[in-house]
Amino acid sequence: PPPQVYEALKPVLLEKVKAEDRLKALAAEKGMPFVIIRPGGLKSEPATGKGVLTEDKSICGAIHRADVASLVVKCVLKDKANGKVFSCVDSEQLFDQPAFEVFEL
Repeated sequence: PPPQVYEALKPVLLEKVKAEDRLKALAAEKGMPFVIIRPGGLKSEPATGKGVLTEDKSICGAIHRADVASLVVKCVLKDKANGKVFSCVDSEQLFDQPAFEVFEL
C-alpha cells in the first residue's frame, strides 16, 4: 500500500501476518491444505468478473466483494492453489501498478 495507508494500517497488517504465520504452521503440523487470499480495497458494488489472483505482494488496487468470493471458491476447488498466498484485485482498478503476473487456476 502507499506509505500513508501502510502507516495507518500497520498495527492491523502486523496482526494479519501473525495470523497467517500461525495458519501456515498449523497446516504444516497437521498436513492440511490452505490458501491465503489478501484482497485489495473492498467495494460493495456488483461483481465485475475482472478479479485476478497474483503472488505479487506489491500489488495495490481495489476489488468487489463478490469477485473476492468467486476467487475464493475457485481456490478451494483447485489443488493448484494449495499452500499459496495470493493478492487479489480487479485488473481494471489498480493503483499505479506496473505489470504483474496473474496466477491462473
